Amino acid sequence: MNREKLIGSIAGLKNIAMGFILGICVMLLTGAGANDIGPYKCCTAGANDAAVFVVDTRDGHTWRLGRSDFYDFGTPDRPISERTSTVPRVK
Repeated sequence: MNREKLIGSIAGLKNIAMGFILGICVMLLTGAGANDIGPYKCCTAGANDAAVFVVDTRDGHTWRLGRSDFYDFGTPDRPISERTSTVPRVK
């Protein structure tokens, strides 16, 4: 009887360990897919993050956002280069 209890407790521990490992794997896989929240990707460039590039991954539209201006580069099919100042002009 004592041997049967020992075997039963070992089998129970194996089941608990397998359930725990499977639960961790499910959480990791769920979290790995959560990084793609939206269609836009951002990255920084320059010293002290002087500019931020924003790319629309659906069509490739690209913007560069600086501290005092921003550029609209358009899409790869229709490239443009429009600069717009975000700082009011001094008269």
